[in-house]
This record gives sequence, C-alpha cells and structure tokens, in this order.
Amino acid sequence: MKRNTTQVLTTLVMLACCSCGDFLDVKPDARLTIPSSLDDLQALMDYGGLFTTIPNAGAISGEEFYVTDQDLSSLTSEWHRRIYMWEKEGLFSNESIDWNVVSQAVYYCNTVLEHLEGMTRDNRTATKFDNIKGSAKYYRAAALFHASLIWAPAYDELKAQGLLGMPLRTTTDFNIPSVRANLYDTFQFIIGDLKESIGLLPETATHVVRASKSSAYALLARVYLYMGNYEDAMLYADLCLAIKDVLLDYNTLDGTVQYPIPAYNEEVIFHYEMDAGQIMNLSRGKVNQDLVELFDDADLRKQLFFQANPDGTYGFRGRYSGWVALFGGLATDEMYLIRAECNARQGNWYEALTDLNTLLTARYEVREGVSLYNPIVPTSADETLHLVLTERRKELMFRGLRWYDVKRLNIGGAEISLTRVINGDTRILPPHDPRYALPLPEDIIALSGMPQNPR
Repeated sequence: MKRNTTQVLTTLVMLACCSCGDFLDVKPDARLTIPSSLDDLQALMDYGGLFTTIPNAGAISGEEFYVTDQDLSSLTSEWHRRIYMWEKEGLFSNESIDWNVVSQAVYYCNTVLEHLEGMTRDNRTATKFDNIKGSAKYYRAAALFHASLIWAPAYDELKAQGLLGMPLRTTTDFNIPSVRANLYDTFQFIIGDLKESIGLLPETATHVVRASKSSAYALLARVYLYMGNYEDAMLYADLCLAIKDVLLDYNTLDGTVQYPIPAYNEEVIFHYEMDAGQIMNLSRGKVNQDLVELFDDADLRKQLFFQANPDGTYGFRGRYSGWVALFGGLATDEMYLIRAECNARQGNWYEALTDLNTLLTARYEVREGVSLYNPIVPTSADETLHLVLTERRKELMFRGLRWYDVKRLNIGGAEISLTRVINGDTRILPPHDPRYALPLPEDIIALSGMPQNPR
C-alpha cells in the first residue's frame, strides 16, 4: 500500500506542476498509477503535512514579536524580511511555500472528490466513502479560509460582495482558468463545504490530524467569528465543546524543558502547524514586552510560554506543536474564548465570565491544594468583552490569530494600528490599510491574469 500511495502522489505532483501545454506532452508511464480505490483516496487524505500545514505570513505580519535590526539583516529568507516590514510587493518569492501550501491542498481535495464520483457507495463502503468525502470538503474549506486571512481583506458584511476574495477551484482541469471570486462568495463556499462535511465525518477522529465533526464545528466557529456573525460562532463553538470540552491543567506541565506543552495534547481538536522560520524562532523572535507584562506571577503561562534570553528579552516556547514549529490548530481553549466573546457581545456577560473563569482556573498555579486564581466577578458586558479580548491575546499567542483578530476587530471599529521600529525608522500599519491583504505572488498573477490586491 505504501508503494501504491507513493505512485499516486508522484502522479499528482507531476500533474500539479505542469502547465496546460506541458501536460499535453507528458507521456504515460506504466509504473505510475492514478487513484483507483477508496484506500488510495484515503491515503491521499492522510498525506503527511499536506493538510496540517498552514501559511505563516499572518503570524509574521502580526504584532506579537519583533526582531533586532541585526537579526533582520541576517535573515536568508528575503520574503520573510519583506513580510515583516509590511512591504507593498515582492513578498512571496519562488522559494516561498505559502501559496503552494493552500493551492496544493485544494488540488488534492478536488482530485479526491472527482475520483469519488466514479466510485460506488454502498452499505459496505458507505462509512469510508463518507469519511473521505467529508475530509476533502473540510480540508478544502480550511485551505481557502487560511488563504483568505492572508490574501483577502477583512470580512466586511456590507462590502463583501465588492471585495476580492479567493479563486474557488472545484476541478483539476488546468484548461479552466482561475478567477478570483468576491469575498462574500468565497466565504459562502467555505461555509458550504464545512457544513456538508459535518454530515459525513465521524464525531471524533482517530487522531487530531484527521478531520471530524468536532474540527468542522470548531473551524465554523472561527470562520463565523471572523465574519462578525456572533450568533453562529457561538452555536458552533457550543456544538464543538459538547463533544470535547477538556482543558489542559497547566499545573501538570514540566516548565524545565524547552517545549513544555506536548503535541497532540488533550485540548487539541485539529493539529495545524506553521513554519516558524528563522524570524520567529526562540532566539530571533522576541516577544513584545507589553505582552509579557499582561501575565501576573501566579499565571503559569508566564513561566511556560516564555524563555528568558540573556539580554532580558523573551522568546516564545509555549507551542502546542511540542517542537520548533508554531501551532496554528484548533483547540478547546479557543472554543471557550469564542463562546465567551460571543456571549459578551450579546449581553450575556455572566455566561461569558463562566467560560473565562473555567479557562483561567486551568492556567493558574495551585499551591498546597489551593488555586491562586481569583475568579472574575461580573460587572458589565463591556468590561467582560475587554477581559475576553485580553485573554485571547494572552492564551492564543503565536498561533497566527492576532493577525486574524486585528483585521476583524478593526472592521468592528477597534482602530488598532501596528507599529515596528526598523533601523530607527518607525513604521505604522494603520487600520484598514490595503496591506492587510497581502499581495498575491507575482508569478501567479502573471500566469493566471487574476487581479492583484490594491496596494
């Protein structure tokens, strides 16, 4: 089976890399196969790294870390330097993998869905058939959503039909050109795929690198929160937590190791990773001091998240990936925070604080059997919302979600500006700047003729 899977992947990679003209010149090779069974298609859905890797451009663009001028100049990845500096163009070189990460995932999903159309679904194969189809729908939606956070503007309900979204490819036919849909249609497509996947996937997966109902619920909660649809975001966060609501007790973690939070821990619903690259590794990427100062001494995240550097700065080590890569996945802590935010925004501040207190109880030190956490006392919806948003910044650091939050909160009137100091020059990314939608790779624009994002 391993040999056949390798052959299938080799064929698809060859097809994906060919232009239309080159494809017509490819000679058949009897040693290569195309997917011919459900097992082949399942192998494609399990292809390691393809569906669990997401772009890191949003994390690099965000405000959670900085690099010194010396470290910035020493980067060998020019595109990371340009992304960090919020340059207007030339951000994605041919060596950059971000566009390939999402486009290949969509291509593989379309391959699987096309081949499923020619296969029989009966009582014997129904479970496997549905799981494969549901996985392809989920992975395609996830790839498009993660791409939209990088290459599309923030979702504004009043303007979405007039804003550029993503190309919505549903075929592997290279003769059909890619066309950018508007932002409204992009998100309707994402939501449609995710909702369809719910009826096909199992409630929980055998491993958190496989899709499930719970991961589809969690991603829908994230999507709806980004869109400002708080009622549906809360609904899907609630459905997800009804399946899995466990929180990791940080008192059980070993703060003496380099990466104290294990991969695939009990909070993880679906495991995504982002490449930390040179720019966000422990030694170069320095956590902004204002973030460090948000944590009090009894908060175990202060010692588990940060690694002190000799110069008094801090690197971030609280990665749910368990190693150097950054975790960008779905986890129960985020679901509690989504539900809390949505409740606060709808005036249900007592319910919001119940979720917030539940989360923070698992984060504070227990000394001699007594928790050092003092539960927050309800005051008002506005104050509760402020507390929830502050906890999002603290709890979800370095998951790529601050870029997501700045974009959506500015649509809601937060007017957040980002600031960097580079070689003594203060650079500001003001609210609603066109650079919040990063430019598509120039080679993709040249090949497809799609419109580039305004600069």
